Amino acid sequence: MFKKYIGIDIDGVIGDSDKIFRKHINKHFDVNLKREDIVHFYYDKVMGIPEKQMKKFWDEFTEKRYWMDIPLLQSVKSSIDYLSEKYSILIITSRNNRLRDITEEWLNKNRIKHEKLILLERQENKLTRVLQENYDLSAIIEDRLDVAEAFSREGIKAILFNYQWNKNPKKDHKNIIRVNGWREVLHYL
Repeated sequence: MFKKYIGIDIDGVIGDSDKIFRKHINKHFDVNLKREDIVHFYYDKVMGIPEKQMKKFWDEFTEKRYWMDIPLLQSVKSSIDYLSEKYSILIITSRNNRLRDITEEWLNKNRIKHEKLILLERQENKLTRVLQENYDLSAIIEDRLDVAEAFSREGIKAILFNYQWNKNPKKDHKNIIRVNGWREVLHYL
């Protein structure tokens, strides 16, 4: 039987990436960022540093394989296991193809069930890629407001993990559902 897809992001949705990112950012830049300080999706904008400096940090982060240290969010494994019985799991991340091997290794290490992994190149966006490849998505699970808004405008349910970096000064689109964890995600699927 054909199962509809659910799109799931990695960083901030499957993995508590911010925890590891901040740990290494704090050490690298000699700062003391706390989770509540991260009010923008891009750390260079939070710290007011050039994008070039942040790129150097990400290159080092990748070279030292710190991606493997990212812990899972609470209840994510059992939630995705449960969802995989009803849906085909499409993991779609803004990580680029340079990170494919380490991302697959991390997913396998954590036994995250998925049918397909999509990594995006710099100028790609998730909605365009999903539409180009004709994935019939029931929902997208995200932590970026702009991505959730794009999917919601196409009539696709967007489940948005509630973080400081995705606060919305105006009212969210009607197809956006904010959640504080995976137990709430399951309530809406």
